[in-house]
This record gives sequence, C-alpha cells and structure tokens, in this order.
Amino acid sequence: MNTQKEMRTSKFPSNLKTMNFEDYLRQIHAKHYKSIDDDMPDAYEAWLASLDTVQLIELADEFGLEITKEVREVVKDELIR
Repeated sequence: MNTQKEMRTSKFPSNLKTMNFEDYLRQIHAKHYKSIDDDMPDAYEAWLASLDTVQLIELADEFGLEITKEVREVVKDELIR
C-alpha cells in the first residue's frame, strides 16, 4: 500500500521528484562543457568555485522557476482530469 506522500508525488515527473539544486548546477555545467569526461568533475568544481554570489543567486532563481513551471504543469493536468 502506498503512503500518502508516495501517492502525492507519484504524479510528478521523475526529475522533479529527484532533482535538487546541485543536480541542476551539474546539468548547466554539462551543457557548456567542451572537454573529455575524465576532467568533468574537476572542471565542475572549478566552475562552481568561480561563480560569484550574484551568479549563484541567478542560477537558484532559474532553478526555482523551472521547478515551479513543472509543478504548475502537473497541477494543470490534474485539474483537467
């Protein structure tokens, strides 16, 4: 039997249930990364360390908007049913 939490979240896209801000940052970095995969973890850490506070806040805002957009789509789909 599903718990109430499982039932509530089962309708959300899988990436919404599992993605966190760190995952989002890794995706952003990966989109622009142009080197060999072996160097990617170190390049990600260097890129993350190079971000200033304003850039990090902007990325956090983008992440929040993306999550909000996904939640709205799920709610809209549920209301239409």
